Amino acid sequence: MTELGTERFRLHALGTPDLRAPDGRRLRSVLSQPKRLSLLAYLALSPAPVSRASIVALFWPESDEARARNALSQAAFHLRRSIAEEVVQGVEGDRLWAPPEHLWCDARELLTTDEPAAELIDAARRGFLEGWNAEDSQPLQEWLDAQRRKVRDRV
Repeated sequence: MTELGTERFRLHALGTPDLRAPDGRRLRSVLSQPKRLSLLAYLALSPAPVSRASIVALFWPESDEARARNALSQAAFHLRRSIAEEVVQGVEGDRLWAPPEHLWCDARELLTTDEPAAELIDAARRGFLEGWNAEDSQPLQEWLDAQRRKVRDRV
């Protein structure tokens, strides 16, 4: 497994989701909110910063723009407060990202490494964000299904 160090937060999106601080503490406040957890996973799997408009369209498609942007702001604020400011970064004014130097993610590692470690492949057999579906957002459910297919195809 390629790791830049143990100072990073660790998101396990393969199998049962888990999020750990660099000191090993489990971050239950994020894990108890599936939509915020999936937002963190979405940002972690994005190869570059993502526009707020794209995130809003994916996560809150049925809400009017003002309400959806407020929901995104609240989710990002909660993630920053619960994890760390540098893990969910605002970039270029209107983009968000979870850069790999601050957040290690097993799904990102699996999907971007030429030869993933055996433990990643074992975890991938349990699926992506196991046990969670986005019933209130068809676009988000489609993204989850696409990630699950990528993980399945990789295994």
